[in-house]
Amino acid sequence: MEGFIQFFKALFLSKAFLLTPVPIDLDDHWVQISLQEPLTALTVGAAVQVRLRTTEEFFRDSENLLTDLEIAEKFIPQGTILAEMTDAQGNVLIFANKHILLGNDYVVYTINGEKPFPLGLEYTKLRIKSNKPIQGVQIYWKNFRL
Repeated sequence: MEGFIQFFKALFLSKAFLLTPVPIDLDDHWVQISLQEPLTALTVGAAVQVRLRTTEEFFRDSENLLTDLEIAEKFIPQGTILAEMTDAQGNVLIFANKHILLGNDYVVYTINGEKPFPLGLEYTKLRIKSNKPIQGVQIYWKNFRL
């Protein structure tokens, strides 16, 4: 029954909330993301999303969706982008697992934790970095409650 409730929460209440209205650059230094309010997960599937715009050159040699996914995977391999969220008690949740979503002119790298996201906790700090320099990204919080 709990899984059924979580499914409907995610279906009807989850959203992606833009945390960086102005695109930022990522590199191997931590970037602190300013949170207006603490973030709380509605479901265990909460995640940080890194969205970057693509150009025709990004997928220049691609002819199909499978090739596009392979190019996106090579551009930012698993473990390249890391994020940490900290709650009021100082507990840190690490995000490193990646999933890819392709749009017409963007790629979204969704990163989440290795364990299901804890519910009912308020996270007051978010920081993110990339082992590979990436310019002009926007950071989203997916599946949130403010």
